Amino acid sequence: MGELSRGQRDAVLFGAAAGAMGVSCAGLSIWWALPALAVSFGLYSVIRKALPEGKGLSDYMPLWMLVGELLFLILAAAKTAAHAADCWPGHSSWQLFALVLLALAGAASLQGTDAVGRVAVLLTLGCVLFYVPVLGAAAWEAKPQPEIGEWMEGFPILLTSLTLVCGLFLPSQKRSGRLVTGLAVFTVLLLWCTRGKDGPMPLLEAVRGITLFGVFQRFEALASCALTAGLFLMLALFASAGGEIVRSAGAGKYGGLAVILPAALTVWWVDAVHPAVFAVGAGLFWGILPLLVLPVVARKNGRKNSENREKSS
Repeated sequence: MGELSRGQRDAVLFGAAAGAMGVSCAGLSIWWALPALAVSFGLYSVIRKALPEGKGLSDYMPLWMLVGELLFLILAAAKTAAHAADCWPGHSSWQLFALVLLALAGAASLQGTDAVGRVAVLLTLGCVLFYVPVLGAAAWEAKPQPEIGEWMEGFPILLTSLTLVCGLFLPSQKRSGRLVTGLAVFTVLLLWCTRGKDGPMPLLEAVRGITLFGVFQRFEALASCALTAGLFLMLALFASAGGEIVRSAGAGKYGGLAVILPAALTVWWVDAVHPAVFAVGAGLFWGILPLLVLPVVARKNGRKNSENREKSS
């Protein structure tokens, strides 16, 4: 399936998480976001540092874990696709839009993980060039919201940022903490400028009329494009992670379709699934199970290091 370079995995994860944050977390309390981000970023950093270069989580999981991870990826992909048309006001044909995004993500994953990484670099660069000045201007004009809000507001942010762990299923080279820093800054800007905004998409309300470079501008269409690009990267991430899981189970190179095709069927009724299912699933499959794999990673790495020392001596 290929291996991501030093910057490609960061591009995939930042673009995907930023799009999902903009759709599902805009308008929430910034105060509860901070501990939620600390938990997810800490979990991601611990697992990332434990994995050797060129290896993913699926290389160390038993078959029953791989099956569970794959099933939850299907459900998460269907839920992500179901929100695709929310990026555009007046979404009367959301099912078709969701299927188009799923098809594009599946086609990208079939080209290999490295191809997804190259696409992600271009899309994420464009999104960053949009987010930095526009969200910065919107945050500058936003009125401070001092209320702390409900503690439950931290859960959507925690669940969305836990998708970073999905990136650890993809073989990659080591990388610094720039992803964590960049995503934290983006989240703070997003929540600061959208707090108190009404409507189903607070981000679109926040960028509806801002002053940029001394000119009053409307950026709803560009914001919708950036969010759509982010959801596409999220679906491509799920498909690529599913491909690595299927490869680890020895079932061929078209594993990305094992996520995309069932998700295309599931998207019709996924909104009926209780949110608690996604909360428990994210905590289990992107939190607890990856942590349980770490002793296996340490044992195999220690054995490999011992063999290398014996050969060198």
